[in-house]
Amino acid sequence: MSICGIMMLDILGGSVDKYIINKKDIEKNFFHFTDEKKLNSISKNGLIPYIGSHSKYIEKSKKVFFVEGLDNLLILFDCWINCWYYMPVIPFIYTLGSHFLRQKWFPQIIADGYFGVLKKSKIHRKRAFKIFNKILDNSILLQLDLEENIDFKYNDFDEIKLRGYKKRHLELMGYSKRYSNLNNPNMERWNMHTISGKGIESKKIKLCFLKNNTNGLRNIFYYSIAHTKLDLETTCPILYDYIVDQKLNIKNKSFIGSIESEYLNSIGFSQTQINKVEELVSRGIQEHLYEKMRVPYHNLKHIERVIMYSIWILNEKENKYEHIKNHNVLLLAALYHDCGRHLASNKMHGIVGAKIARERLKDTLDDKTINSICLLIETHASYQDMVDFKNYNYSEEEKKNIQILSDILKDADALDRNRIKLFPFAQCDVNKLRTLEARNIYNKSELFYDKYKDATKIKAG
Repeated sequence: MSICGIMMLDILGGSVDKYIINKKDIEKNFFHFTDEKKLNSISKNGLIPYIGSHSKYIEKSKKVFFVEGLDNLLILFDCWINCWYYMPVIPFIYTLGSHFLRQKWFPQIIADGYFGVLKKSKIHRKRAFKIFNKILDNSILLQLDLEENIDFKYNDFDEIKLRGYKKRHLELMGYSKRYSNLNNPNMERWNMHTISGKGIESKKIKLCFLKNNTNGLRNIFYYSIAHTKLDLETTCPILYDYIVDQKLNIKNKSFIGSIESEYLNSIGFSQTQINKVEELVSRGIQEHLYEKMRVPYHNLKHIERVIMYSIWILNEKENKYEHIKNHNVLLLAALYHDCGRHLASNKMHGIVGAKIARERLKDTLDDKTINSICLLIETHASYQDMVDFKNYNYSEEEKKNIQILSDILKDADALDRNRIKLFPFAQCDVNKLRTLEARNIYNKSELFYDKYKDATKIKAG
């Protein structure tokens, strides 16, 4: 199935369009997550407004809830994990609490005591994370094509804010002051809803996928935390606690987009190439290629820089009218080149990495392309510069091209060793670089690393 653009998916007699998530969705577009089992009904009937079981005694009117942008989806997750944290195990107690907390005569010391006890409860924390994991594993994300003043109104009221709860209790139950304004009754972008009683027609609904043709809320969640502009530790501390508890590597993200555009332009990077780097890094995150890396010198940041150095060398060659074929082979090899390090010795990690790459790529690329990528991965870890073609059937022209790509990858990997200040013997030796272009870049590599390092320190929010 092609993943380019939007297409129609047949769902047991109904149908729903396919939507490919992209970086613009971090801040834009409307999204709604739901149980994957409901997709058949949604494809036929759309999203029907209703009052959920947890809102039965809080909300007054039926609506469909949604968020604007994937960053606000992360905020919603922070809110919901917080709600599950404090929610009683017995539904009847929750029903009573949601009623009594609004009453002026109710002793607030009881509520404060209840929240105070649960705040320290490891059992409730574990339960909240378990519920969230279940939702991530069993839900899908829908993109909604909505129109302001027809489907929703930005200045519509949030009924919960108007129900008479104490602000401190609303904050404890998810309306954090980090992302909520409890002095304003209007709904927030992380907690939007349709006009009361209004549903969403199926023709306005698309099923979300990532570019690698995977869907499911967990995959999109990983994509979102990799590309978020939020400082999650500050803005979404409950969600951040979950991420740390689950040992998700939140530090893994692409940083090329945070490097000064003027600088990237000055060294020859086009917007297409910047997008390509981000796409490859995102793929590495989704495939968990470098999460278990024991040595920080070979983490995903190193991989991103090697990809960038590879493109830089290619650009220098193109500038001299030296056309190099099979760029994608080089860049995929750069992505996978160190993925075997946590499983094998320095000498063997290229062979192990090539096996991992072959397994990951077998369903998307032809055998010859995969063989070429694997040869580059194997050779980058070898003391020998010459690619060993003895088990492969390549033409002389193809061998020449693969050898050039191998030299570029080895030089790109070597250039990134200049960051290792603690061990001078491990730094790049300019005299051992294989390409003239890499030697020319060598004197610019320190500035490049400084620009990249500065980009990693930028906190968006």
